Amino acid sequence: MKLINEKGKLFGLINVVDLLVLLAILLAVGGVAWRLFGHRVSELTAATTTMTYTVRVRGVHSRLEAEIRENLEYDSRIIAGNDFVDARVTGVSFEPYMQQNPTADGQLVNAEDPVRLDVLFTVEAVVSKGTPIIKVGTQEIRVGYGHFLKTPLLEFSSTIETVNFRD
Repeated sequence: MKLINEKGKLFGLINVVDLLVLLAILLAVGGVAWRLFGHRVSELTAATTTMTYTVRVRGVHSRLEAEIRENLEYDSRIIAGNDFVDARVTGVSFEPYMQQNPTADGQLVNAEDPVRLDVLFTVEAVVSKGTPIIKVGTQEIRVGYGHFLKTPLLEFSSTIETVNFRD
């Protein structure tokens, strides 16, 4: 049996030109798929570690304290975009909101706001190990960095205060 027969078919099955067109289409589809989903494959195959970070939400009205606790009991999973990520809120605490007020002689003094609170959320997340930029979902995790804390029933703009790795 010839490699290419007298009709121009490879092994008598497919035309050589048709085979080249089919290979070009497969390569194009593969390239597009890799471009769209390649980062997910690398995330799934990368080594991971567990980290804990805390975020502070400043100046939340005190009437929301009970609501925050109830909503976290319902579901504390973290959302990024429209998907759950491998992270959840593991703790919440409330601290007095401190602000600076001027005195009659022009001095600034720290004063506790009677109505507002600072909320500290503790988040535990599984992240890729050994990457230069640590991400939970699409958000970078760095001390001092702004962070949107989003669960199914809560969403706050916060600032990251601590980052700790388990191992």
